[in-house]
Amino acid sequence: MPWFVITPELRAYDNRPGPQPRLDPIRYRRTPASSGPSEWLTLSFTTPGTRYCCAGDATPERFATAEPLQRKYAGQVVQIVVRAGDTYMDYLGELFGTPFVMGPAVVPVGWHQTDQRVASDCAAFATYGRRRMGLPVPYAGPAGIVRFLRPLVAGTLIPPERNDVYRDARGRPIRIGATGLRRGDIVHFGAQVSVFQADRGVRGILDADDLLLQSWRTAPYVTSIRDGGFFRHPIRLYRWR
Repeated sequence: MPWFVITPELRAYDNRPGPQPRLDPIRYRRTPASSGPSEWLTLSFTTPGTRYCCAGDATPERFATAEPLQRKYAGQVVQIVVRAGDTYMDYLGELFGTPFVMGPAVVPVGWHQTDQRVASDCAAFATYGRRRMGLPVPYAGPAGIVRFLRPLVAGTLIPPERNDVYRDARGRPIRIGATGLRRGDIVHFGAQVSVFQADRGVRGILDADDLLLQSWRTAPYVTSIRDGGFFRHPIRLYRWR
């Protein structure tokens, strides 16, 4: 029996309330696996993220649903979830390969779309890792997530000049490391929530070349602050409580 790979169309979906309550269905496509099942599964376990496979024509070739595939097609579609370890950042990596949806929600059968790795928005993406760690953090938007965070630096940081670094209200550079910003801390742009990943610019100092993990536009991805779409927005820095 032939094996197939099921992949979502990575783009911006929108669950925000309109005249009628709705869940924007995620579009999927079923295509033949380029190799046998064992080879495909081996490749699938080398990169963090979520993937789907099935044997035979368990689904239409093209279809759309807001429900988790492994629930809707239970016993027919397999969801493969890969992460590098068991840290907060590793859990976030499970959402690679899943689309962005504004306002991920509970589907009618009772499963939350982000918990089931269907889709996420910026705040749900950041929250997912905490929930996977077993912590009772509810999903909330960019404003609501602040209730579960504590400020690292007082006040709002103004975007630096293109080749400068971020500074606090007293003009001191924002440090990265044991006594400053750390991997997994939250960089909050107001309407966008991102997760600090790595120091890549001026060593030990927060600047526009440092890396973030974020879900925006189409899917979760790694980006520099400069290229993440919000470089000119003031930021606040937080740590999970």
